[in-house]
Amino acid sequence: MIKGGCCKILIQNQVSSSSFSFSVSPVIFSFSEDGFSSFFFCLPKASCCFLLIFSHNANHPEDYRITAALLEKGVDKNALWRALFDTYSEDCMRLNGYAISQKMRVYPEAHAALITLTRDELNKYNYTKGDTEGLVNKPLAIPGVIYSAFMREERDYIKVSMRSVGDFPVDIVCSRHFGGGGHRNAAGGEFHGTLDDAAALFESILDANATEFILSSHVKSLRM
Repeated sequence: MIKGGCCKILIQNQVSSSSFSFSVSPVIFSFSEDGFSSFFFCLPKASCCFLLIFSHNANHPEDYRITAALLEKGVDKNALWRALFDTYSEDCMRLNGYAISQKMRVYPEAHAALITLTRDELNKYNYTKGDTEGLVNKPLAIPGVIYSAFMREERDYIKVSMRSVGDFPVDIVCSRHFGGGGHRNAAGGEFHGTLDDAAALFESILDANATEFILSSHVKSLRM
């Protein structure tokens, strides 16, 4: 896209198949290898590439070769990590603390967890965009929890986010029940109704999810 004498390149990474994995970070980094040598001396662009690599599963060897090249170009990894993942406002910290201590439900037999937040709760802590980023991942630190959902009440719908570990396909769950999709370990969708109804729907599919995606996978591994 050429506008105002500048070339703008748009890259969309949205794959619905859980059997296919693709990272846009090597594509972005390749710009520097093809003559854009000053690309990563711009901190926001370096931050973008770093975030793409480490915000989700960084399981590709190429991701770490790119990280090494960023370090060689003088990028401060520790400063980037603090800015991207370890910097929060007081309201954000209090909101996340409240969500985990008061609004997190754990379903041990289903290996699942759910966090919900209403608009009133968000407003109480002066919510701004990004304050709940990463909240959906927190329950995955609990031993035995394989997938987690976070539901946030928007003006006219419920925003649904899901994350998982291992082979549990949250993209399939979101596609089937919440009109969304994504990747095997990171997906999202929407629910048009009340937050209570969205949570009830999630709870109603826990047993089926455990049977189809967890128990069947365990039995399959025993047979191998």
